Amino acid sequence: MAIIALAGPLMNILVALVSSVVKSIPLFYNLMTTNIILAIFNMLPIGILDGARVFSYSRSLWLISFAFMLVLSVIMVI
Repeated sequence: MAIIALAGPLMNILVALVSSVVKSIPLFYNLMTTNIILAIFNMLPIGILDGARVFSYSRSLWLISFAFMLVLSVIMVI
């Protein structure tokens, strides 16, 4: 169940990575930032969000995946 819950935020990060290749175009920059925000928000361990499902399955998996997404997001924005 946790692997399925991780699929959505990881897909957001993948779309953000692809968009970051051409982030000089405003449309792709907006697409990148929107997907980054969506992925990080979705990984918060609150209520019905995917982060809560991963957190209830394994706190270490949640921490690793959340940290991975944060670090990758910072690298893409720079």
